[in-house]
Amino acid sequence: MLDKIWRFLKQLIQRIFRAFGKDSYPPLTPPLVRGGNKKENLSSSLSKEGANLASSLGKGGENLASPLSKGGLRGVLPTLTDAEYEAKLMELLEGVNQGWGRSSVAKFLIAKQIKNGDLAAWLRRFGDRLLEGAQGSTEGGHGGTAPTDAVVSFQELARRLELLGGVAGGELSEAAANVGREILVEFPVNSGEGGEVVDGEAEEWRKRGNEQYEQSNFQEALAFYERSIELNYNQPEVWEKRGLVLQKLGDYQGAIDSNNRASTLYRYLANPESASVPQSTEEFINLSNIKLSYDKALEIKLDKNETWYNRDIDDLEIKLDKNKTWYNRGLELGKLGRLEEAIGSYNKALEFKPDDDAAWNNRGLALDDLGRFEDAIASYNKALALKPRRHDIWLSRGTALYNLGSLEDAITSYNTALVFKFDYDRAWYGRGVALGKLGRIEDAIASYDKALEFKPDDHEAWHNRGIALGILGRLEDAITSWDKALEFKPDDHEAWYNRGIVLSNLGRLEEAIASYHKVLEFKPDDHKAGFYLAAALSNLGRLEEAIASYHKALEFKPDDEVAWHNRAIALVNLGKLEEAITSFDKALKLKPDLHEAWNNRGIALGKLGRIEDAIASYDKALEFKPDDHEAW
Repeated sequence: MLDKIWRFLKQLIQRIFRAFGKDSYPPLTPPLVRGGNKKENLSSSLSKEGANLASSLGKGGENLASPLSKGGLRGVLPTLTDAEYEAKLMELLEGVNQGWGRSSVAKFLIAKQIKNGDLAAWLRRFGDRLLEGAQGSTEGGHGGTAPTDAVVSFQELARRLELLGGVAGGELSEAAANVGREILVEFPVNSGEGGEVVDGEAEEWRKRGNEQYEQSNFQEALAFYERSIELNYNQPEVWEKRGLVLQKLGDYQGAIDSNNRASTLYRYLANPESASVPQSTEEFINLSNIKLSYDKALEIKLDKNETWYNRDIDDLEIKLDKNKTWYNRGLELGKLGRLEEAIGSYNKALEFKPDDDAAWNNRGLALDDLGRFEDAIASYNKALALKPRRHDIWLSRGTALYNLGSLEDAITSYNTALVFKFDYDRAWYGRGVALGKLGRIEDAIASYDKALEFKPDDHEAWHNRGIALGILGRLEDAITSWDKALEFKPDDHEAWYNRGIVLSNLGRLEEAIASYHKVLEFKPDDHKAGFYLAAALSNLGRLEEAIASYHKALEFKPDDEVAWHNRAIALVNLGKLEEAITSFDKALKLKPDLHEAWNNRGIALGKLGRIEDAIASYDKALEFKPDDHEAW
């Protein structure tokens, strides 16, 4: 049915444009291991590898946002004809009808090389010409005598323009919404006899949908709601319930689209006579000269917090209080990763209900995920002013403060969370991370112990506890802690890596090698694990395996001068002197002042009998380190 209407409308628009002619409008490092014998220092290796206290916090709940690309299109965009604009508009309206959001509309405009403002300017002209031509095309006006196909087609166009107005942004939002409303003034939706908006059959399907929804039979409820909508499109409550069902079923984009359509219908049904288009659902709409009964008010359910108590009053202002709708929309957008739009929805919800602590909190979480920590803290503060005992918000506030480097304040926030919920393991964990960052290692360990008391399977707390113990030199205890972390999360490659480093420092090389192999099983491109695996193999005299491991590590990080240097040492020990010199040269190209490489290169050249070259290499070593007794 809708496809037929849409085809009719396209043909009608084309006829109207032909009648007006063809005018077009201008649119718009590891430390060197000399000979593979030097052991790695624990604290420096941990901080290099991102397994330290600071980075481990990120595993506890912070989501890093992807950087936004900057810049945009350059150059002059082509001028489009009316026919080209009409084709692009129809394609765009079809997209929003299928559920496009703001980002999809923006991508469409970029792909088609159309500026938002240019399309808006054309659309305004289009609206004027469309209405002028439409009156002739409907032959008899809109007072009930116009051909049904034409009237219904214009109503469908108006509906899609209002959908576009809700998601396009910029000038295009305003233009689309205004043109849509102007069309509805000329061709209003017929409410049916006696002012009944919902006919009996559609109402029955809606009731059956509600029954299935109450029983959590969401697929069945969806089918019934969609049948009701098929019979009568203009039911905002059904669109809203459909959105809730889609949210339950995990179709967040569909839920957003359904809520958008509900909002559009609420606006229209509230003010079908007005030619001014509300730009958002929170506006107050003046219904002068419109008399609505108490029953009518309850039927369209514009305000869920108030009832209309006067049956026959003029100048009635209706506040479209859709706090819950905006809030739910924000939740759905957040789940889709559309954080800026989610924040916008929370802002709308808060305009209706400024004391909504949940909206302030979720707004803060979205800002946190975008890395806007100061704004997030301000939002958390608003929520806490309303609900000061919300331990989860104190936790989120502490994490944001930590990310800003305000470590003492972060600890205070975690402590406050613990006042209200002493067994809150995540607060003990976050407190431990912040204490570790301040160098208060013993206190950090005590905090991790409390977290593990309340949540013994917290692999992150076991992991960070192991790091803190390692920093204190309690290496055996550190290994035990990492073993516990791996018991609960066997694929934690960072725990396997740190375990390998400590085992190497303890001289337990076979166990260290096994740990490094586990790292590479879960993260094959970890070049540092490959490097330390090679170093441990070299220490055991397994030189061929060591060289192969260095080679693999260099595939992922070819600019690691230390790996080239240590690979060369292994080659010297195997007697592959020419190949070793080439490897030394690679290291020196990357770091010309690497005196160890100059010295070891001289040794390889001496073994080949190239004495002059060897002396020159020793001289370079002494140039960079005059007190190198081995070079002398």
